[in-house]
Amino acid sequence: KRLMWSNKWKTVPDFLGDYIRSTLTPEWGNAELAKPFEQRHPILVWYDHVCRLQKETITVPGEVAVASMTGAADAWFRLAYDLYSLEHNAELLQKLLRRLKDPDMFQGARYETFVAGAMIRAGFEIEFEDEDDRSSTHVEFTATCRKSGRKYSVEAKQRNVTGENERFRLGKLLQKALRKTANHPRIVFIGIGYIDAQGAGDGVMPARFSKAL
Repeated sequence: KRLMWSNKWKTVPDFLGDYIRSTLTPEWGNAELAKPFEQRHPILVWYDHVCRLQKETITVPGEVAVASMTGAADAWFRLAYDLYSLEHNAELLQKLLRRLKDPDMFQGARYETFVAGAMIRAGFEIEFEDEDDRSSTHVEFTATCRKSGRKYSVEAKQRNVTGENERFRLGKLLQKALRKTANHPRIVFIGIGYIDAQGAGDGVMPARFSKAL
């Protein structure tokens, strides 16, 4: 629904980097960058690592350079691509962006964004449910297969653990998802992540995701 262009873009990552900054707004990003590094939102931690990677690998400004992918760069560009997929193929809800910006809600919102982006790229059209309707519970969205026309009610649940002795308890996540009102056959995604005693393992990724359908 909007046209974006720049004579500085030579690769898809060039576009995605500008896209995610404009989508999350420069005002929010600059406010996070003004904080001490350890207090920044995880997205801006990823951004800091991406900037340092670019500084190390781009020797001639304006020329395409090649660098090995890192965890932080992968997280940064995948989030950008998921957000782009949502806006290009469905709609980018401001409520979702607010949740992504909230550190306490970020993990769940990030996983929901991944699920929506993955479904879109797999050939589905998605339609978010009206969460302001309090008359019943809601799944994340309805996904319609473009090829068959079949509709599915999609729910996404994320669970992190922070130590070897903590259990994932995936059964409770599944039960919670199945209690949601669904108008169509269900698809339930469950994401599990591990955070070590230091809080993020390598200090880059707040959690390592594995995905299950």
